[in-house]
Parts: sequence; structure tokens; C-alpha cells
Amino acid sequence: MLLLATTAAARPDDPGSDLFSFDVGDEVLTFDSARFRFHYSLAGTHAIPAADDDASGVPDHLEELAEIYEGALELYVELGYRAPVSDENQGDNGGDGRFDVYLVDFALTADGAYRPENCIAAVPNASGARAPEVCSGFMVQENDFRGYGYPSVSIANRTVASHELFHAVQAAYDNGQGAVMAEGTAVWASERFDPSLFDLEGFSSGYLDDAETSLDSPSSGAVDPFSYGAAVFFLSLSERYGDDVLLHLWEHTENGAAGIDDPFWFDVIDGVLQEDAGVTFADAFTEFSAWTLFTGRRADAARGFAHGEDLSEREAEVLELPVDRASFVVFTSSSRLVRVVPRGRSQVAVALSGDPVNFDGMTLFLLPIDLNAGPKELVSVSDVAAGGIVDLGIDDELLVLLVNARQQGQGARPTLCIGDEAEVAACTAAEGEGEGEGEGDVVVDPPRGCGCGALPGTWAMGGIALLALAPKRRHRSRHGTSPRARALVGAADQRRS
Repeated sequence: MLLLATTAAARPDDPGSDLFSFDVGDEVLTFDSARFRFHYSLAGTHAIPAADDDASGVPDHLEELAEIYEGALELYVELGYRAPVSDENQGDNGGDGRFDVYLVDFALTADGAYRPENCIAAVPNASGARAPEVCSGFMVQENDFRGYGYPSVSIANRTVASHELFHAVQAAYDNGQGAVMAEGTAVWASERFDPSLFDLEGFSSGYLDDAETSLDSPSSGAVDPFSYGAAVFFLSLSERYGDDVLLHLWEHTENGAAGIDDPFWFDVIDGVLQEDAGVTFADAFTEFSAWTLFTGRRADAARGFAHGEDLSEREAEVLELPVDRASFVVFTSSSRLVRVVPRGRSQVAVALSGDPVNFDGMTLFLLPIDLNAGPKELVSVSDVAAGGIVDLGIDDELLVLLVNARQQGQGARPTLCIGDEAEVAACTAAEGEGEGEGEGDVVVDPPRGCGCGALPGTWAMGGIALLALAPKRRHRSRHGTSPRARALVGAADQRRS
């Protein structure tokens, strides 16, 4: 394998570091655990909490942090993942081959970052170039979390350490898999390390509020809440098919895996699922989309996530009956949820009409909701042109979920027909006539792939990109947004004032 030096910045204790760094004149000390070296200061802006209640001669903050990092890495290795790539044989390595963690003040702008540093290219790609995607690196983490709004420094340390360390684990396979795979599985890893942490639950709205976006098409530029919130997809895979499916997915992203020069996770996930669980991506994504119905107040562990009550409740766009909507766009690997009130109808039918090419990979789910008793029986409709019909009580409303499980091609644009049987029959017979959204336009999914931009650089925890997690829904889980998101919104407000 070929070792390639990347353009990584100097480390936080080096002159000229372009990341958060110690101040000139700081005395930078080190503390070692078995596999980690912590770099810290006891004075100045970057001082860590110095309390030493056990009189060991080492600040309790360091001892606890070392226990967290060692525990997280132990879990990841037990799950079958590689440890982070060692920096033992490089020049500036913090003093030895241990994984380095630098504790500095982030001034409320973020709370941790994994920094790839030197990268290995194992296999030439089709052009003959070697992609530098297996990397060693180091961590920079907030020194004291003062003003961040976490319930405790311990919770903050456990959240940030487990998340950022998993980025270092990812870099032992491939550092170029894009934000959804990188952030989504890192949030999942924190949950797997400590289910009492609230990071995954707090970020869940990032996906559930935007599930009409294609799964592999996050916003370009800064990492967006959708990528963090995509952890709910990876959580569904681990709950449904076991933890190994995510491990095998990462193993299949390494350059040269299964004979592919430079594989991308979204291109190989179908094969991994078929090999591990005997299901296709379309099967898994369709079932996952149905699970998103059972979140928040609609939670039902028998039909969805084990703890769906702690996830943000997925809301629906409200449509008035009868519905006759042409070009009702549903992008690939995405879903749209609508809600209708029967208004005296004892039955409501739903069907899709239009060019049959729109129906490939499409599934309808109909979920009557008793406003007094909650969700009723879920109806799955695979023949979307024929449609389905449900009986509704006087206090019921109806959720209609449209799932497009295709991974490639253009988004679906059928006519959506909802009403009583006669209304739906008239709608489907009209072959898509009536007002639509963008009728006559070409439906093109968002740009595919990683949208990486600067992703081979710092993987940061927090930052201005997460400000979109500010509350905007009428209902969230009973816990609210994640402590990180709340803290960052507060920090931004301070900067604006």
C-alpha cells in the first residue's frame, strides 16, 4: 500500500494550526491511557476542569474521558470494526502511536472534530490514480463544555467522544463516503455505545422532517441536519437485520472491495443486504419508510422502532378531499406523507394514475388514525394503480404514505387520487388531468453521490450547519432536540446579538 501525505493542518499544539489550537505560551501536558494520549492545559483559555476528588494526581475529567474513549473503542472492536489507523510511523504523531485527543476551547462554535491526517491508497481507480481514503488522524474536543447546555459534562464527553471516534474508525475503511453514511452511522454508533444518550433521538427530525429528500442526496456544502438525522435509517437496519449489516456495509466501501475500485455505500448496499439478510434495498427502504409512521405519539414497537416514542414524530402535509393531484413528485429512495380528513366519508380510497413507468418501486401505505385511540391497522398497497380502500370511523383521519424505493433514474410523478370510490374512479379515468405541482416539468432528483466538497478534511461535531435543527415542528419527542443542537442555536443567537 502507498502512504500519501494529505494537506492536513498542523496539530493544535503546533505553530500555525488552522484548527482550534492552544495559545502561545500554554503549557501542554499529556495523559496516557492504553490506546489514547490526551493533550491538555491546566491554565488559560483551554484549561480543563482540574478537580481531583479521588486524589490520584490526575484531574477527574481526564480519567473519565480516558474511560469513555477506551470503552467506546472496545465496543467498536467487539462489534468487528477496525481500530483507527495508527500514526506510529509518521513524523508529527503526538509522541507515540496512541490515538491523540487534543482538549481545547471551541468558544461555542462546535464541540469536537476528527481530523484525517495521512492517508493510504490501496487500489488504483479506473483512471489509474490512487484515492487517498484510508486515513490516520487525531481528535480535537471541547475542553470543558462550559455554556453548551448539555445536562452534564459527562454526557457531553460521552456524546462527542463516541461520535467522533467512530469517524476515525470509518477512516480505517474509506474517508470518502459522504455525509449521510459518515454522520448517520456515527450518530448510530453513539446510540449503540450508550442508549441513554439523546443524540440520535434529538437529530431524528433532521431526516423525518425532510424524508421527501432522496436518501443519498444531502445538501451540498456544509453538513446538514438531514445527514445526522439519517441515523434513523441505519438504526432501522441494525434493529431489523442486526448490527453486522452496518459493519459489512463499511467493509464493502473500502477501495477494491468485491473488485470495485472505489465503491460508494449507496451503490453497494443492495448487495450487502441481499447477502446478509436476503432482502433488497427496496425491501429494506420500504419497510423503514413504514416504520417512520410509528414515531412520536404514534409509536408502536410491534410495527416500527423499538423506542419510536423518543424519535421526532413525522408530520404530514394536509390535503383536502377529494384529492386529484397530477405530477405528485416522489423522488427516488424517498417518501411523502399526506394526511386527509374523511369529512363524512365512511370509506376512503387511494390510487395512483398516469404512466405505469412511474409506479416501478412504488408502494402505498394507508394508516387510519383514531383521534382518541391512536393508529389502527396499517394497509400496504403494492398494486398502486389498483389502489386500496379503508373503512373509517367518525373520529378517524387517514395518513397516506407514498414510498419510491428505486435507487436510480428520475423521481416518480404519478397523479395522486384520494376520495370515495367514485371520486377516485373519476380521478384515475382522467389520466392525470387537473392541477398538479410542476405539471409538464421534467422531474430530476437532486445530484447524486456524496456531495463531499471538503469532506476529506475535518469531520466536525456541531457547527453553524446544525442551526437548522432549531424547533420548527408542532410536536417533537418528549425530550426535544439534542443538547448539541440547542447549545449551537443559543451560541448563534449570542453572536447575532
